[in-house]
Amino acid sequence: MRRLRTLLTCLVFAAIACDDGALDVEVPGFEGPAEPAPPDPAGGPRETDIPPEEVPPAATCGDGVAAPGEFCPEPPRALPGRLEANRVRVVDWDGDRRPDVVAAGGDGTLLVWRTTVRRQLLVSTALAAPTLASDVAFGDFDGDGDLDLAASGLSADGTWIAWQRAAGFSPGPVFALPAASALAAGDVDGDGLPDLVVADVDGGGVTVLAAGADFAETAWATGVRPASVVLRDIDGDGDLDALVANTGAVDAARDTVTVRFGDGQGGFADRVDVVVGNAPVWADAADLDGDGVLDLVAVNYGTFAEGEYLGGDTLSVVRGLGGRAFAPALDWPTGNGPVHLALADIDQDGDVDVVTADRGDYDPLFDVERGGHTLTALFNDGAAGFAERTTVGLPSRPVAVEVADLDLDASLEILVACPQERAVYEIEQAP
Repeated sequence: MRRLRTLLTCLVFAAIACDDGALDVEVPGFEGPAEPAPPDPAGGPRETDIPPEEVPPAATCGDGVAAPGEFCPEPPRALPGRLEANRVRVVDWDGDRRPDVVAAGGDGTLLVWRTTVRRQLLVSTALAAPTLASDVAFGDFDGDGDLDLAASGLSADGTWIAWQRAAGFSPGPVFALPAASALAAGDVDGDGLPDLVVADVDGGGVTVLAAGADFAETAWATGVRPASVVLRDIDGDGDLDALVANTGAVDAARDTVTVRFGDGQGGFADRVDVVVGNAPVWADAADLDGDGVLDLVAVNYGTFAEGEYLGGDTLSVVRGLGGRAFAPALDWPTGNGPVHLALADIDQDGDVDVVTADRGDYDPLFDVERGGHTLTALFNDGAAGFAERTTVGLPSRPVAVEVADLDLDASLEILVACPQERAVYEIEQAP
């Protein structure tokens, strides 16, 4: 079963090859800023003409006026540039008050798209990474006023930093964290500089890299095979906590979300483990029911054992009861094989909704795949319930999703990473 879970991790980060349960990767050398990649001889990513699936006709879609409760997705459109994207993030990289996009590629590449004055996303920077990147985060790690970039990866030199300078990017420190499945940036020690927290999928914990001259490392245990980490103030005490999804083992009691409560000084001494669905891959937190307390959400990929599907394909919602107490998890259906999620009010009705990237179920022993290639939008009823949902078809298996107002028109767009297509797709809304 350990081999199955290792294969699951490889499937989530689709650009990484697996052999007999081991991660088989090559680590390219860090080359600093790189020229934009040449055109792919096989042609660019496909502009999909796949119509949205199961999208009910909204009463006011097509009238050009956005209305609360309305979700009107257009067909996905590929951004310029190609990479095997495992994660996509939105940040104002250059400080011009326009959102930019950064994607981490499993082919050892990072792409940065900057938004032009005409609100177009154009590739501005390509970086050669020292690892097959699994995640990316941002922060002014050196305190010079500019955002720097950090990336994690499942390889020998698992986490690295690139400094932003006036002339572009320059290589920073590299950390030997060989199973870095995800990372997050935030000031966990209260010194005013963002620190890095890295999920160690093989070691069963998170590692804190404290910003400073030496980036001192401290490790904290979580559950079995942590696949993700985000930083949120879960208990409302003013200190950042680490929220981790553990893909677990065949024992359902070990499929958990771990909350490691921060002490504001860089430590995470206290923890709570919350049981969710089968094989949670990503978790996050938001106030879903409007009571002022953060609730936990996790997407559960599910697993196979000896040809039998053990269940998954769900979103677990764990309501926060205040402080460090939580209600039992409630599950809501998603598409097949969800591996990532984003939280946003996509229908603009005042409640936080959830969008999941559904990669599809896969049995690695029998080479059987079931469904996938979709995004699922789950609409919050204001009480942390998700009875209504919409599924949007994609050209290939997605592994990551992000939601933001990219063109500053008060309507949210969805970004989705599809490494098989070597593309990041944008889905706009047309009310």
